[in-house]
Amino acid sequence: MHTQVQGKWDSSNKTTNLALFLEHRYISITLAASQRRGRYPLYAKAALCQGCYKALRLTESLEKKGSELLDAIPKPFLSLHLRFEPDMVAYSQCEYQSLSAASRKAISSAQWDRKPWTGEMAHIWRSRGKCPLTPNKTSFILKALVIPTNTTIYLAAGDGLMEVDGLTSVYTNVYTKSSLLSGQDFTSMHGNTKVALDYYVSVNSDSYVATYFGNKDKMVSAMRTFKGLFKTLFSSRRAFAELISQGYVRVNLSEALWKVHRDDFILGRGSALPDCFCNPELCEPPIEKKCRGDEPSQTPAHVVSKDNDEGDDLEMSWFYIGMASGYFVGTLGFFSVLRFKKSWRYSGGRRYHPSPITLFGGNDDMSWQGEISWTFEPMGWRDGRNDLGAVLSPWAASFG
Repeated sequence: MHTQVQGKWDSSNKTTNLALFLEHRYISITLAASQRRGRYPLYAKAALCQGCYKALRLTESLEKKGSELLDAIPKPFLSLHLRFEPDMVAYSQCEYQSLSAASRKAISSAQWDRKPWTGEMAHIWRSRGKCPLTPNKTSFILKALVIPTNTTIYLAAGDGLMEVDGLTSVYTNVYTKSSLLSGQDFTSMHGNTKVALDYYVSVNSDSYVATYFGNKDKMVSAMRTFKGLFKTLFSSRRAFAELISQGYVRVNLSEALWKVHRDDFILGRGSALPDCFCNPELCEPPIEKKCRGDEPSQTPAHVVSKDNDEGDDLEMSWFYIGMASGYFVGTLGFFSVLRFKKSWRYSGGRRYHPSPITLFGGNDDMSWQGEISWTFEPMGWRDGRNDLGAVLSPWAASFG
């Protein structure tokens, strides 16, 4: 048991500080108040963000094991974070048809008192995108995005993943931790160690696709952005559910899913999907583009090149216009908050803490991601999800 020592670090007397550390074996660092960062200028926020992300490292032994795992995967490869474990499905309170008897039994054991929603509530819950995608639906979305079925996929998933045959029957080059590590290494690992290895591989993968936007996905996408790896995509559970409820099936559903994700990822760099997924017939209006080693097509007018000074000026102009608009809207919102603060302070049973990003028209629940997007480049928001996949670079061509 370690004793917590409060007090300032005295840099002028390192001998005393070292003696205290050796005696108590514990250093308490005052946590940064997240709500006070708004008073700092943008360059200070950027320095804080980069300092924190550069300091985020795995232990030496874990990083070594992660490197061994990364080297064992054939290149290039796509890391897929698929969430369809019994506890995940039970927690979602969603009901699935056509599951195997073993899967239904596993879900029932993990449900306890969290019974699935029924009737109209079940439909509303699913249409909000609250239900995890099955491996079968995931493979359908990947095919809709024209990701080749011979793509090497690393399955970053927890133990007990159900119905995995729905994925491996379509995408046959699927690798997991258990297939790449020795039996002794795998069985001796704790759950957190396995998650850390998945994190390491996903951050360093050629491409990353997630079927759920959880804490791990937020960390992976942010770290990949920090490292300049932009082939990151979050599949839309909400869009899939809405299209199914509207009666879309097979080819029509595939085309609709492609269009949904294409529109989702059009930002300052333009749409990557028509270029990299090699299916120009789906574009409206049709475009003439070539992939996989053919002559590169002309860059669309809406794509801003990093090496184009004029394009950079245009991009920054739009950025400053957006910032000015955000200031105006945020100022109105600020005075509204001051006027009605008594009515919202304890709304919903929890205290609401407005953060600086709220004044810029951002999503308060995702304010920390807003800070990150400021650090690198303006990012887009849609349905509360960070569209880091907006900067997908040619993808399918890399698998040719």
